[in-house]
Amino acid sequence: MKKTSILKRIFKLMLSSIIIALFIVGAVTIFGMLYLQHNTATVSYNLRETVMEDSFVVFNDNVRNDAEKIITKRAELVDEKLVSWQLSSELLASVAEDIIKNPDSYNNNNLDNRLFWLWYAEGVDTVKLAPEIGRMGNIQGAMRGLLRGSDISLSFVGTEDGFFISGGRAPTPSEYFDPRTRPWYIEAKEAGHTIWTDVYDDAFGFGLTVTCATPFYYSNGELAGVVGLDVHLSDLDWIISDGRSWESEKSHIINRKGEAIVSSVDYTYNNWDEIWEFITHRIEYITLIDDIFYGTTGNGTLYIPYADITSSYIILYTGLSILPWNIVTLIDLDEVNEPAVIMQNNISYFIENSANIIRNFILAMILVFAFLLLITAFFSGVVSNAFAHSLTKPITILETNLELIASGNLDTVIELKTGDEIERLADSINSMTIELKEYIDNLSRVTAEKERIGAELDVAKRIQAGMLPNIFPPFPHRDEFELYALMEPAKEVGGDFYDFFLVDENTLAVVMADVSGKGIPAALFMVISKTVIKNTVQTGQSPAEVFNIVNKMLLEGNETNMFVTAILGYLDIPTGKFSFANAGHNPPIIKKAGAKFEWLKVKPNLFLAGTETTTYVQHEVVLNPGDEILLYTDGVTEATNNSLEFYGDPQLLVAANSKQNLSPRELIAHVKKDLDDFTKGAEQADDITMLAIRYVGS
Repeated sequence: MKKTSILKRIFKLMLSSIIIALFIVGAVTIFGMLYLQHNTATVSYNLRETVMEDSFVVFNDNVRNDAEKIITKRAELVDEKLVSWQLSSELLASVAEDIIKNPDSYNNNNLDNRLFWLWYAEGVDTVKLAPEIGRMGNIQGAMRGLLRGSDISLSFVGTEDGFFISGGRAPTPSEYFDPRTRPWYIEAKEAGHTIWTDVYDDAFGFGLTVTCATPFYYSNGELAGVVGLDVHLSDLDWIISDGRSWESEKSHIINRKGEAIVSSVDYTYNNWDEIWEFITHRIEYITLIDDIFYGTTGNGTLYIPYADITSSYIILYTGLSILPWNIVTLIDLDEVNEPAVIMQNNISYFIENSANIIRNFILAMILVFAFLLLITAFFSGVVSNAFAHSLTKPITILETNLELIASGNLDTVIELKTGDEIERLADSINSMTIELKEYIDNLSRVTAEKERIGAELDVAKRIQAGMLPNIFPPFPHRDEFELYALMEPAKEVGGDFYDFFLVDENTLAVVMADVSGKGIPAALFMVISKTVIKNTVQTGQSPAEVFNIVNKMLLEGNETNMFVTAILGYLDIPTGKFSFANAGHNPPIIKKAGAKFEWLKVKPNLFLAGTETTTYVQHEVVLNPGDEILLYTDGVTEATNNSLEFYGDPQLLVAANSKQNLSPRELIAHVKKDLDDFTKGAEQADDITMLAIRYVGS
C-alpha cells in the first residue's frame, strides 16, 4: 500500500479551513462594528463630560473671583469697625489720664444715673474715694459721645482703687463688682497697651462679647486704671450678612479654635461646628486649614459626606488685620453649577440623539452580516464532517486500544496500517506496553520489600512506645502529686524518651532525655540510655551521682559518638523538695502557686557520653502545694512553621501562662495545641516530648 504522510492530510484540511477563515473574518468584522459603536458612545460621553467640566470650571472661576471680592470687602468693613473701636478706647483712656494727671482742672461731676452706673470692689472705702470718683465723673461726656450712634454696647472705666463706672446698656444689679479681677483689666495691665480680649460671656448677662481695653497711668508712671469698650458679637451679624449673591451663601467669623463666633443672621441651620470637626480630621484639608488660620485670602472646595449636611461647598476665607479672626463663607456647589448643568443637559440631548442614529445603522449591518455567516457556516459544516470522519477513524481505533491498556490489559497489541505517523505512534505504544509490564514486575518486588521494612518499623515503634509509661494516672493510690507525659516521634521511631517511677515510698524519680540523631540508631541508643539510667537510680544514688555513673557507662563501646541530653529529678513526696541534675538539656519551666511560669535556669553540665572527666552538679528547689514543673525536649522550642520560623523559648512561656489552673494533662494538651497552631501542618523535624508534674502535698 502506498504510504502518505500526515502532512498531506493536513493539506486537505486546509481546504476546509477556508470556511473557518470566513467565520474569523466575520467575527473580526462584527467586532469592528461593535468597537465602532462603542467608540461612538465613548466619544459622545467624553464630549458631554468635557463640555460639562469646562462649563463647571468657567462658572466656578467666576463665582470664586466675585465671592473673594465680596468676602475681602466684608473683612475690610469689620477691620474698619475694629479700628474705630480701638481708637475710641484709646481716646477714652487719654481723657481718663488727663483727669487724674490734672485734678485741679476738674470739678466734681456727679454721674447721670439714667445712663451711667457705679460699682465698688468689696471692702473699698467709698467715703475716702468720693472726691476721686467725683472728678472721674467728668469722663461721662466722652463716654456718652462714644455710645451715641455707634455699635458699642458698653463703655467703662475701672481703677486700681477698686471702683468701676460703666455707661450704655443697663446691667444686671449687683452688690459688688471688682474691675481689677476681670480678664480685660488684667490683660491690659500686663500688656501696657491697648488689647482685645478673646470672646467671653459678658459679666452683666448681655451674651458673647469682645472687649477693647486700654490702660492709663499717673504722672509717675504707675497704673491708674483701664478703660474699655464692650462690643457684642451680635452687632457684627449685619456685616457678614449684607450683599448676599447666592441663596445658599452662609458666612461665619471664626476664632483660632475654629469656633464660629458670628454667623449669618438668617442662617437657620448653623452647622459650622460639624463641618469644622469633619475637615480637621481629613488629611486632604490640611493645607486649607493652614491657609484659614494664617489669614490667607483664597478659596477651595469641600465635600461633607455625612448626616444632614451631605453636600459640596465652595469655601472662601480671609483674615482680619486687627484680631486673629477669619471670615469664612460657604456656597453650595450645586447652586453654583446649576447654569452649567442646564447647558450640559441640552448638549447631552443633541449628542445622544446623533449617537442613536449611528448605533441603529451599525446594528442593522451586524444583523445582515450575521445571516450571511450562518448560511456559510452550514455548508462548511457538511464538508468538514466528511473530512473529519476519514481523518479520525485510525485515531478512534488507537483510543479504543489505549483504554484497554489503561484498564490493565497489558497484553493488548495495537494493529494499524495507515502508513503515516499514527502507525508509528501505535508501534511506540506497543513497545511501551512491553516495558511497562517489566517495570510493574520490578515495582511489585520493591514494594513488597518496603512493606516488610515498614512492618518491622511499626513493630519497633510499638515496642518503643511500650517502653515508655503511658498509663495515666500512673499511681492511682498516690494523691500527693499529679503527673502526665507525651512523646511524638518525628520518624517511625525516635530518640526522645521520658520515664518516671517510685524509687521508694517517699521518692518519685522523673527523667526527660533527648538522644542525638533520629531513626533506628537513636531509638537503640535511647533504649540503652533509659535502661542504664533507671537501673542506676534504683541503686540509691543521687541524681548527680547517677549521671556520673551513666556518663561513663554510655562512653563504653560508643564508637558512633552518640550522646544524650537529660534531666533527672527526685521529688521528695512528703517535703516537696525537688533535687535534680541537668546534663546539657533545655531548662525546665516552673510555676509557683498563684504565680506564672518562669525559667528554672541553672548552669547545665555537659551531655551524657561526652567526656569521662565530666562531673555533674546537683540542684534543689522546694515545691509548695500547687507548684508545677514542665520538662520538655528541644523538639518543642525548635519546631518550625512553613516560613522556617522557630517556635522558641518565649512562645513556650507565653503558651504556658496563657491559661491558669490547668492540670498536667491539660497543660501539655494546651501547649501542644499552641505548637500545632504555630507549625500549621509543617513537617515535624524532631521528636516532641513533654512531662508535667504538679505537687499537691500531703
